[in-house]
Amino acid sequence: MWQNEDVIHVFQYEWFLVRNAACFPDRPAVVDKNGTLTWEQLNRQSDWLAQAMKAVGIQKGRRVALLWHSSLEWMLVWCACQKIGAVTVPLNARLLPEEIALDMHMADCDVLFCADRFLETGRFLAGRINLTVLVAEGGAHDGSWMSWSAFYNLGSSGPVSEDLKDDDESIILFTSGTTGRPKGVVRTQRMVREHALVLALESGGCSKHEIMLTTSPFYHTGGLMCILKMAALAGTVVLVERFDAPAVLDMIERYEVTQVLMVPPVVYRRLTSCPKRADLTLPSVRDVLISGGRCDLGYARSIFELFPNARLRFSWGSTEACSITSIALDKTTLERRPELVSTVGTVNALVEVKLVDERGQDVKDGEVGEGLVRSPMVFQGYLGNVKESGQDVLAGGWLRTGDLLKRDAEGYYYLVDRLKDVIKTGGENVYALEIERVLLEHPYIADCAVVGVYDEVYEEGIAAAIVLEPGRTLDPDDLISFCRSHLPGYKKPRYWAVLDALPVNSIGKVQKAELRRRGRALFSPLPGINRKG
Repeated sequence: MWQNEDVIHVFQYEWFLVRNAACFPDRPAVVDKNGTLTWEQLNRQSDWLAQAMKAVGIQKGRRVALLWHSSLEWMLVWCACQKIGAVTVPLNARLLPEEIALDMHMADCDVLFCADRFLETGRFLAGRINLTVLVAEGGAHDGSWMSWSAFYNLGSSGPVSEDLKDDDESIILFTSGTTGRPKGVVRTQRMVREHALVLALESGGCSKHEIMLTTSPFYHTGGLMCILKMAALAGTVVLVERFDAPAVLDMIERYEVTQVLMVPPVVYRRLTSCPKRADLTLPSVRDVLISGGRCDLGYARSIFELFPNARLRFSWGSTEACSITSIALDKTTLERRPELVSTVGTVNALVEVKLVDERGQDVKDGEVGEGLVRSPMVFQGYLGNVKESGQDVLAGGWLRTGDLLKRDAEGYYYLVDRLKDVIKTGGENVYALEIERVLLEHPYIADCAVVGVYDEVYEEGIAAAIVLEPGRTLDPDDLISFCRSHLPGYKKPRYWAVLDALPVNSIGKVQKAELRRRGRALFSPLPGINRKG
């Protein structure tokens, strides 16, 4: 059935839906707190919703904004858009309404699907943007909005067939905006399809029923990655709207989850310390996905304690380039080769990577260089031709990632730091990520972020913002002693601050720009620290 060319013309995302509905009709495709959709139900209901979209004039190429939490409805809108070639534009509801309006204007959206919990923002957007189709979860009690049920009832049965091309737009994601306004990244049908296939290859095909739980929102590339991976593997996505340790542990046990993605890495430690953890063994989890660069052996050991049968899957990627590198390491390998805890793995299929110096020349193995990526999964430019810090990120067919890496003789890549986070102190370049990894080895430090702040002597001084483990205190002299034992003089922090929590954006990325902005007003000098001592 799913091979019938009358059903599907081009191998795009829709092919996964049709194939899975035919081959695994009763297997759950998506689960949230309110229910489950099997692959047959997801395919059939998204066909119906696609027909409803066509009934109100939503056609191929139309950009459809989605202000909705991770849910069955989100998945239905996404799948329906893929069937007719409409472009999904997931919105970050945690932004200010004015910021969301800017994103919608940038993406030229005139269709909005809005969950009830965001209806106040939805009404604001309707007053600022000329929207031709407005759908609210329960209706907005005026004539310009349709309820979800009324809109759905406009549909009809039967598959939707559109002539989709590789270069047709599929989804627009906005970067996380840690240093400025988010930028719109267009992913094409080809990028979405091949990203899904690369993720499936990482897992070794679909010989097992994979069940993936994520707390990552779908407006972020991490959340979308889970959707694509489970579609290619005919697996199940278990959706958790927000992190709540007891609820997450309960869902992992109840659904026998095999893969987990949560960000940032410190979240896994919060699972380990949850009292409910003492009653669970959680043997089903085989893969724990963790973004590269922020893990250390302490994190790794706590994850293995929580999930005794798991491997840690480190990776490196971006909104602009999808998944670039990955590797899965078990507990035995990491204990035997602890240096691998900081690797981001080897290059994925369909991807080329080279590391270059400031002049654009290739660097040797073991040397640090900026990562350049070439791949059919790399985007072709930001919406509106926006440039990153005045620089063209696409040069000669290669994407400049802004990430500094090094490669060893075995082909393993290591994320050294973000180019913008390098601290220039007394004529030396210091990588903030290296200092953070060392500080995280301290038993009392739960999380940290290192930045450069103005220093009268060294131009920039190394400053550490620290979050302590619950119930712990840290004396400055103890921190100084620890740093002297683990870091050379020029890499030791000269300033510090103990915070209740690091400033983060909506997906958990640390807002280092906020720490730099507060500068010396936030950080206190560490007494007795000098570059020699």
